Amino acid sequence: METNTHDTVIAIEALIEALEKQNNILGVIAEQMTEQSKWLHSIAYFAKENSSTATQTTKKTRGKKAKEPEQTTETDNEKATEPPVAPETEPTAKQEPTPEPEPVHEYTFEEVRKAMAGAAAKGHTDEIRSIINSFEAKKLSDVPKEKYPELMAQLSKVGEQNG
Repeated sequence: METNTHDTVIAIEALIEALEKQNNILGVIAEQMTEQSKWLHSIAYFAKENSSTATQTTKKTRGKKAKEPEQTTETDNEKATEPPVAPETEPTAKQEPTPEPEPVHEYTFEEVRKAMAGAAAKGHTDEIRSIINSFEAKKLSDVPKEKYPELMAQLSKVGEQNG
């Protein structure tokens, strides 16, 4: 029996090690995705800038003789391989972090029932009936579980108004 337990402990430790490696890999992937996002924003910015510049240049040079292409040097080629970087001073709406939504408490039927029983004991039976009816239900068990947070919010307002 002791050998079986020892083997189980070894297997669990191996699983923990594998999960830690996986977590590290996921962290690296997240960093790479962030970098790719920055690159895409830079590319979009420069594409937009070059598009408007190209349009202006085309309008100015219509009817004029085209210039000979300039010769490139090694430094020009090196510059061409460097990634474009958008100026940090020009904020965009996409760069602002969106606030994380607050997690909604998942109420159980029993929690909601207890809260309603408490309100009923304080004489709020008409308000409770009205709240349940607002969910197109005749009784609490007819209210969908995903509506419990909204129901509890309405119930708390009844307690605030009359309590």
